[in-house]
Amino acid sequence: MGQARGITQRQESYGDNQSSTVLTFRLERYDTDGNRLRPVPVQMRTIGFDGALGDGDEILVSGQWKDGTLHSQRMENLTTGGAVKGRSIKKMLLICLAALVAMAVVIGGFAIYSEHSQTQNFCEQAAHEGIRPPMC
Repeated sequence: MGQARGITQRQESYGDNQSSTVLTFRLERYDTDGNRLRPVPVQMRTIGFDGALGDGDEILVSGQWKDGTLHSQRMENLTTGGAVKGRSIKKMLLICLAALVAMAVVIGGFAIYSEHSQTQNFCEQAAHEGIRPPMC
């Protein structure tokens, strides 16, 4: 927990027309006696952000340490009472995958229905002509 200082935001491109937004800042901290502690470098890397963060806002950050930097996907802005969240790339990929699976189920269901309908029409026509094929 501490104050956000030196907030910067940049876009990083990778691959074909893909990019991520990187938010970095220092978390200024103080002990209970008011002595300044070593600042913590914080980074959020996502496809976008929800929420707002201003220089000097009191925030509560959690995340994972990597090479001396705290990597976070969510923080609480205690000054505004709001949250700052990163939109997850993994979440977007899962949503796309779920949409593809749903489309495959619909297309597969339509194909089965269509095949069943054609078989039923064939059997009805055969019965009308006095023929009873084994699949009917």
